[in-house]
Amino acid sequence: MVESEAKNVSKNTRIFDVKGTYEISEAEKDVFEIKELPIGKWTKDYKVFLEGMIDGDNPLISDMKEYHTQNRVHFWVELAEGKLEALESKN
Repeated sequence: MVESEAKNVSKNTRIFDVKGTYEISEAEKDVFEIKELPIGKWTKDYKVFLEGMIDGDNPLISDMKEYHTQNRVHFWVELAEGKLEALESKN
């Protein structure tokens, strides 16, 4: 699981880079779950953002499902074949 993170990106200002939480599935290849969004991101807006990665000539995401509750966000995301390896190799 990758935990939430907030890093100050400038020593002279109060500007932060904030990341949410996601977990890469051990059971399912190319699947991860997003269970926490960055500060200031809303579920509907994030859904639109993810859906934008499904469309196009070279989609990053092949499937997405939502399992939200009243108090928790939960996106299940399946990456297009080979995309997880490509993303991991960039880091």
